[in-house]
Amino acid sequence: MSIPKLITPKYKLKLPSTGQTITYRPMLVKEEKILHMGIEAQDSASMIESLMTVLNNCIETEGLDLNNLPAFDIEYVMITLRSRSIGEVITPQRACEKCDAHIPIECDIDDIKVETPEGHNNKIQLTDDIGVIMRYPSISDMDVAEDTSDEVSVGIGLAVKCIDQIYTKDSVYKASESSKEEIEEFVNSLTSSQFQEVVKFFSTMPYLKLDIEAKCLKCGHKNDVRVRGLENFFG
Repeated sequence: MSIPKLITPKYKLKLPSTGQTITYRPMLVKEEKILHMGIEAQDSASMIESLMTVLNNCIETEGLDLNNLPAFDIEYVMITLRSRSIGEVITPQRACEKCDAHIPIECDIDDIKVETPEGHNNKIQLTDDIGVIMRYPSISDMDVAEDTSDEVSVGIGLAVKCIDQIYTKDSVYKASESSKEEIEEFVNSLTSSQFQEVVKFFSTMPYLKLDIEAKCLKCGHKNDVRVRGLENFFG
């Protein structure tokens, strides 16, 4: 007689960037092992590789290219997947701002929102005649920040990767049809004020957000806790 097979539940989730509904299953033991191995490696490349492997295993929607999804979509899907797999309440750790004791913060995944800062726009008018349309960086695009601590170089690297289109009054030029060298030359020809408009696109991108009040069990102080991004939720 054969061993019975377990029935794995299915869940649906809307991607914050597009509203597309995807179907996924919770992590199994084998995926938890992959995730732990990536975390224990303590380097971003291994962590990203394990994260994407787990998501590819668990997401069942056909034709979804995770490598092209915005980083905040990946973060949102991952935190939801982890919560559905392990428990819907997660407990990021924070230090009390008064006595420095660790505060376990319990939060439900339904309380986590994707916030879009005011003034955010992916269409940037650089001059009266020329503008750019940006795309959101993927998880793999974000590795440009690992190569240097120079903020200007990071901004230039992200701009080169994430300019989707360059347009004039009469024409539209797709970055995918241009060489990397051409895009780099374009970015390097921007004035400081024009470049800051591009940087603003990245600094005001949507992000995972949770604002709660957490009482310290040691001293009783009420901490206003702002949790941002995937690492902050799990840290």
